[in-house]
Amino acid sequence: MRGWMVAGGVAVCAMSGCSGAQPPGASDAIDADGDGVAALSGDCDDNNDAIFPGAVDWPGDGVDQDCDGDDDVALSIRGVSEGEVWISEVMRDPLQVSGTLGEWLEVRSAAEVPVDFQDAVLTDGSGDAWTVAQSVVVEPGGTAVFGAWPEPEENGGVEPDAVWGDALGLGNQSDALQLRVDERVLDAVEWTPLWPAEEGYALALDPSAQGVTANDVPEAWCLASTAYGEGGFGTPGQDNPPCAGATGTSGVPVDTLQVGDLVITEVMNNPDAVPDEDGEWFELRNLSADRVDLMGLEVWDDDGNRFTVVTSVPVEPGAAVVFGASSDRAVNGDVDVAAEWGATLGLGNGADGLTLMASGVVLDEVHWDEGATFPNAVGVAMSLDPALTSAVDNDLGSSWCEAQGSYGSGDLGSPGTENPACP
Repeated sequence: MRGWMVAGGVAVCAMSGCSGAQPPGASDAIDADGDGVAALSGDCDDNNDAIFPGAVDWPGDGVDQDCDGDDDVALSIRGVSEGEVWISEVMRDPLQVSGTLGEWLEVRSAAEVPVDFQDAVLTDGSGDAWTVAQSVVVEPGGTAVFGAWPEPEENGGVEPDAVWGDALGLGNQSDALQLRVDERVLDAVEWTPLWPAEEGYALALDPSAQGVTANDVPEAWCLASTAYGEGGFGTPGQDNPPCAGATGTSGVPVDTLQVGDLVITEVMNNPDAVPDEDGEWFELRNLSADRVDLMGLEVWDDDGNRFTVVTSVPVEPGAAVVFGASSDRAVNGDVDVAAEWGATLGLGNGADGLTLMASGVVLDEVHWDEGATFPNAVGVAMSLDPALTSAVDNDLGSSWCEAQGSYGSGDLGSPGTENPACP
């Protein structure tokens, strides 16, 4: 045998008689650019590893990256980066129609080119999933609406761009949504009973809260104020009005704090006006220079019980926040509790303690001692002297005294406000 032959997709010389160049067509069997697709398999430019069948086609650049014969008019959702699209409005509790018909959500795109949401996947907190099966193109800065039912006269007056039918169901008080493509999460939102909620009102993201980090916190959302359709409130497919008082950002993460940045400043471990299981609480103060989000903070008692803050709780520099057994002011002694621990913790009336931790770092701890050095009165909070507000000083019982002013149902304390000086 003499001349060129192709073996295993590679042109080789058989014995002798071969010139220095490969014969015409031999390179078609080779993946010259290493993109995984050879010319014989459809690679329309085997000298460019960004061009092959299945590649993401960047729209409007005059290049056919996916070798389908056209330059696409919109970017596939698979080509979108995290932070370029996010969930911006959710109607999870419609008023005039059944929730199985009137639920909807809105997504927004900040990509610099049009985006096609076909093949995007939405999942709810129950693990149910729905895939956008048709082309839904969203222009830069624009929105798309996905809903449970297609007919506006039956779904409360919404015209969804795609319909999930009975594939999803949005919880009214608590649930979660993920926007995914393949195995990548592009955005996620999880709401709890502490988030804004009222029947017939959509949960609307403040327009200043752009992006997938800003929309994680309840302070960035509010109840929609614009009426639509059959008595609902929301702006499906339109720009959201600003939320009154929305922050758009929750602050630095708690796991970036140093020892002493958070200090326990008041403890009600033995209420009298209400039962312990409802009325126990403690106050902590942010001594750092930054606005801090306490989501992820772990609170331990001396029995090894743990309460983790699972919702966003922003606290300004120098400000105080209260955590308690219950957030219901009607039963907890009329205390404004930012996050409740329920039955997770129980503060001992005699000897016990509290430890604040984040990512394994102890930020502060206080341990009281049955009245040996710490206050120990029924219906009276232990109050840290404001002149001794530090993670060192609050270790000492002598830095604490019995609270003086009354609050709520008649117990003594100053939850969430400045402590009076100790006598």
